[in-house]
Amino acid sequence: MLDEFGESHNFAEPPAGANKDAVPQQREDASIAAIPAEEIVAGLGLSVGWVSHRGEADYVFDVRRGSGADIAGVEPGSHVKRLQVSSTATGGRAELDAVLSNGVPHSYRFDFPPMNVEAARSAYDLPSGYRVIRFDTFNRENVEWFRQQLGESKRGAIIDLRRNSGGRVVSTNQMLSSLLPARSIIGEAIEDGRRTLERTDRWGSTFHLPLAVLIGPETRSSAEVFAAALQYHRRAILLGKTTAGEVMTSRTFGLPDGGALTLAVSDFVGPDGQRIERLGVRPDTDLLLTLADIRSGRDVILEAAVAALSQPSPQERSNPSG
Repeated sequence: MLDEFGESHNFAEPPAGANKDAVPQQREDASIAAIPAEEIVAGLGLSVGWVSHRGEADYVFDVRRGSGADIAGVEPGSHVKRLQVSSTATGGRAELDAVLSNGVPHSYRFDFPPMNVEAARSAYDLPSGYRVIRFDTFNRENVEWFRQQLGESKRGAIIDLRRNSGGRVVSTNQMLSSLLPARSIIGEAIEDGRRTLERTDRWGSTFHLPLAVLIGPETRSSAEVFAAALQYHRRAILLGKTTAGEVMTSRTFGLPDGGALTLAVSDFVGPDGQRIERLGVRPDTDLLLTLADIRSGRDVILEAAVAALSQPSPQERSNPSG
């Protein structure tokens, strides 16, 4: 019944599953489940774009180098038909039924060890002089850190939101205020028939160097709002794949039988007046890593961002002598 609403944020959990970990546990002996679920997910190393809510096929977006999915040869871009992951005494076990990019069905069955979870944020300088800034959550702690990273950029910044699941609206607006002119339109929140226009603060941007943003189907919620605002105001070039299309604010209600019901309570439209929910934010340059890229240590999406930012501006092309 909830599927009839056509929204990604509406779902129900039965009593038995309301408090389960993300990775199912097979408790064959007492030693199983000693490994944190996050390390099991990291060991699997499989990022899936769950985009069927917008009428598209779910697909493998990325594979972590050295992970179980890498060793098994799972190719990004493959359509996911079924994915089941369970814990074992030494890590995890995966069953993946997929359709390869050439249309051939293929099944993967593999065990894998746990892996360390990637840090929630990082920043570093490329040889080109651009600073890569990656963070996975918009929160109060990351606002000042983000501004500091911008301040240390020598030539421009590449903001990696490919694993960013969103976060606080206030933090998102504060970060956008460092990048856009004062009172720039971010979008409009809609709840109970009331519309609230979101804008950047009245101080205006403090960072004026070139900017690129990396996105994908795991870019959700506030991260989509962030990317959409920068794209609309032509402040940044977006590269990667279309975002999740999950920007509606939801609320979870406990049920008497121990289950849970999650319902969307507010909507959001971008600065262009268009809904982001279900549609996502489309990149200016559509790119997907291949397994060969991953195994060789190449991030072609990041490389494309550097190439795009290194292109001369229209003003520079019209006045080459400066």
